Amino acid sequence: VVWLRKWSILAITLLVVAVALFLSSRQPPVYEASAKVLVTPPQGTGTSTTPPQEPNLPTEAELVNSAAVAEIAAKKLGYDGAPRTLLDSLSVDQPTDTDIINIAYRNPDAPEARRRAAAFAAAYLEFRTKTATDAIAESARGIREQIQSLTNQYNDLNRKLQALSANN
Repeated sequence: VVWLRKWSILAITLLVVAVALFLSSRQPPVYEASAKVLVTPPQGTGTSTTPPQEPNLPTEAELVNSAAVAEIAAKKLGYDGAPRTLLDSLSVDQPTDTDIINIAYRNPDAPEARRRAAAFAAAYLEFRTKTATDAIAESARGIREQIQSLTNQYNDLNRKLQALSANN
């Protein structure tokens, strides 16, 4: 039966392939560019008794894919639209057993895909730098308050000691 219908089967197959080729040739190409970021604990966050906390890569990947990072990237790109729309073509991946986040961006324009992938990588680094700097500044403020309190206690004790010495 198949042998009798071979010309029909061949014609239908050729027609389907021709339509598929025609439709795929009409699709605009989509380019994907990527940037890789090595994620390490912020320097200066550990103490002599506690080492710096290792970053959680799935959390860091979600952070790259967040609205906060998209806002920074939109500013870097000079993007006028809603920053959240930039997230539609963004994909973030963390390869197994590495401390690397792979940031990929898809766009019909290859240079624009590269520019946006790089902007998201830079925006992530800027966001992490700011949060680490803020955490260190807050820690320093707490240490300064402790130093001031200890200095006040020292001065009070020193005055009491001088008063006792003057009475003797």
